[in-house]
Amino acid sequence: MSSSAAVPMDDPALSAVSPVEFADALLRAAANPDRIGTILTRIMQDHTDIGPNTIGPGGLLSVQVVARTDTVQIDPHQTDHCQFGVHVPVQVWIVIRLGEFNARLIAGVHISTRIMLVPDRPCVLVVQHQTIRAADVLVTVRGRNTLGWIMTRFGLLGPLLAAQVAAHANTLLSRPDLVELSRIDVLTLIDRAWDAANILAVPYKGGLHAP
Repeated sequence: MSSSAAVPMDDPALSAVSPVEFADALLRAAANPDRIGTILTRIMQDHTDIGPNTIGPGGLLSVQVVARTDTVQIDPHQTDHCQFGVHVPVQVWIVIRLGEFNARLIAGVHISTRIMLVPDRPCVLVVQHQTIRAADVLVTVRGRNTLGWIMTRFGLLGPLLAAQVAAHANTLLSRPDLVELSRIDVLTLIDRAWDAANILAVPYKGGLHAP
């Protein structure tokens, strides 16, 4: 007989679960931190090359940036299993050219934000993220050569880089294809499970007589 056959209502192996308990268990299963971390790492983990772009009067300066995102860390909320802290470490290499002079710098960047799983009608889980602000981006800049070290003394690069990283992260998380993936249609998943069960089901053609 097929494994997809209905289970008798008086089966002693069954334990009564209320609809609220079932919904809570479903949310907990969907909100698996390891699964969310893996998905966000795939989304955020990229190698970004920007520039060289000219800035300043008459293109006096040119800036080139190379960034690499490392593994995303997920921090579950202590009381709400539908909320998570998200921590994204990024390494950034910067070259600023002023005529024949190059300032080389390296920055350690840490992005902190939160994501939430929000139930929506009719039976959808929506993955929402807080807009990342410059204040959510911690930047530590170090010079890789003498001119780079001098530029870090002015304290201007950290805030500028934080604003650029926040804007880039928000753009990345707001891509139309990712917005579409952020809606988990539970009804569709259930329909697929039923379809899979129907495909695997083997009609029982035997009788009650012994072979």
